[in-house]
Amino acid sequence: MRRILAIAVSIAALLSAAGYAAADPGKRAAINDVYVIHFIIDGTNLEAFNKAMTDGRMPTIKKHFIDNGASFTKATSLFPSTSTDVYQAYATGLLPGHSGIPHLERFDRDHEKVIGYLTSSGYDMVNSDLINLRALMNPDAAELEPPTTLFELLKGHPTAAVYSSFSRGAAERFPKIAPIAALWSSFVSERQENVNVLTLKRVQQLFKRPTERIPRYTLVGMLSTDLMGHKHGPQSTEVAEVLQGFDLFMRDFLALLERQGIAGKTYIIISADHGMHDTGRLFHFTEELEKAGIAVKPSDPRDHEYTLYSANRGVVSSHIYVRHDGGFKPLDDPAILHRFPTVAGGSVDLIELIRGLDATGLVIVRAGERRTRIYDRDGDWADVACYTVEQRDYCSYGAGGGSGDPLGYRSDAAAAKLLDGQPHSIFAWRDATATMPYPDAVIELAQIFHDGRAGDLFITTSDHYGFRKVKAGNHGGAQEGDMRVPLLIAGPSVPHGEFGTARPVDLYPLALEWFGLSAPAVNNDGMNPFLHYKGDDPKLQRLALLDQMFDGGAPHLKQRDYAGLKPVAAREVEFRRELVQKLDALLARLNAQKSSKKAPRVADPDYLDDHIGIVERTLDWAKQRLARMELIESTLQGK
Repeated sequence: MRRILAIAVSIAALLSAAGYAAADPGKRAAINDVYVIHFIIDGTNLEAFNKAMTDGRMPTIKKHFIDNGASFTKATSLFPSTSTDVYQAYATGLLPGHSGIPHLERFDRDHEKVIGYLTSSGYDMVNSDLINLRALMNPDAAELEPPTTLFELLKGHPTAAVYSSFSRGAAERFPKIAPIAALWSSFVSERQENVNVLTLKRVQQLFKRPTERIPRYTLVGMLSTDLMGHKHGPQSTEVAEVLQGFDLFMRDFLALLERQGIAGKTYIIISADHGMHDTGRLFHFTEELEKAGIAVKPSDPRDHEYTLYSANRGVVSSHIYVRHDGGFKPLDDPAILHRFPTVAGGSVDLIELIRGLDATGLVIVRAGERRTRIYDRDGDWADVACYTVEQRDYCSYGAGGGSGDPLGYRSDAAAAKLLDGQPHSIFAWRDATATMPYPDAVIELAQIFHDGRAGDLFITTSDHYGFRKVKAGNHGGAQEGDMRVPLLIAGPSVPHGEFGTARPVDLYPLALEWFGLSAPAVNNDGMNPFLHYKGDDPKLQRLALLDQMFDGGAPHLKQRDYAGLKPVAAREVEFRRELVQKLDALLARLNAQKSSKKAPRVADPDYLDDHIGIVERTLDWAKQRLARMELIESTLQGK
């Protein structure tokens, strides 16, 4: 009874907190006459999906998507592998560290406030929290928050988000206020399979409408696979039965599209936002920190006598915010963590403390702007440093202590080629490591710190451990079971056959192309997954290498080794100069808004301090980059 009352209270709170985005009847963009619907089979383990297919549980999906569509055999999730991070990526094309949405919850560093996206108070903040860091770093993007989501770009057209944790800009959102029936099915009646029934019933209703009212873009979260995986295990019969039920729905849905006369112009995507692996043991993380004398943030919001906050939402990763220099600003010097204060007035090596716990998998530390240090439980560590050239990231994975390879990439020939300490593009890392035990981890574990909203370090669990609550299956980590996902696409112009790698962000430019929408490619992190990546541009890769070499000083160069880079460097200097000018002006406008109520509004007042902090950090980083490239250009010119 107590559990039911608690759920009722949560439902009541959600009723008062959740919002509803109505369609804007104003001017709308001209688009191609197509429909796009994306079904997210939440939390589905890739092996479980493939087995259900092999066992004949999904004949409709096999015929329509495997035999007559496109299947991606090396598709990956994002880190952290949680729904909030990935759902937004489908709609924005942004990696979590470029979107301001770092996990299932975050800590407001300015106001020392916990924002939980799965709570009544934070239920809708996953939408308002969005900030496009890619656009912020684009000199040609004048607005602080340009229209980014597919819903926003389709403004004026019918769009819908159905049981999706992210819905910013959607003309319709279902449930309109709170998922009462789904909550009841999941936690009271414990009939988790009914959540999908409710979801797919709504989808059918939407597509039975007159064609002019059918959503052009629909993002559908099907939560039953995730709920069943948590309860029974990711490869359980219960999960397979939910997938079988989805196949029966798909048979009827395809027939509905035919009756409506839109089958020939409808694109359908089926993907899992993340995978899941077997768990069953509880990581008593905060208890271990407290035993070591660390003042962990208590549940009482009035108590500010703490030095550390651990975001703990019951998955297999957590990110940690640490107090230093009088506040919670993003960490620039990880040395602070090696002498972290205790309540008794002493200090402890926080990294070694966490790394030495039996339940720890990886410790991922913010080591400054665009720098990350990765530790494993055995003491091996490596540094990742990222450099941006022509608005694309190139990252190096360099040897540190122990084996210098905590991700185990040296064992694979393709991945080992990138372990030369030089920066390589985000697409080179994606393609070389997609099937490794830690898929795409160099990029995923680096990007999460870029916008400063995430904690100062992340921890993932080992073996069968999870945070907060024991579950049969769980996710949120960087390991293969969580990161490898199914991805199927079918539609009028979709090529047939098997394809290789794809990230969730890659579906965004693909949808833009289907709709005929134009948006700056540099404002997102994706690449059309049907475009084969042909390797790094040699000149850009070498300029990124120079950027790395000049990071900290001016090395001696042999001019002949870098012939042909002068015009590329000159172009990059001009770009970086324009970016600094843009950010300078934007920061002045934000500070003017803060100091005077009469100043033009640039940002939502609730986010003003947060946005000022993000722009200040980005500006400092941009100035450092400009100084480096000016020095590189001068050196290449022989001055």
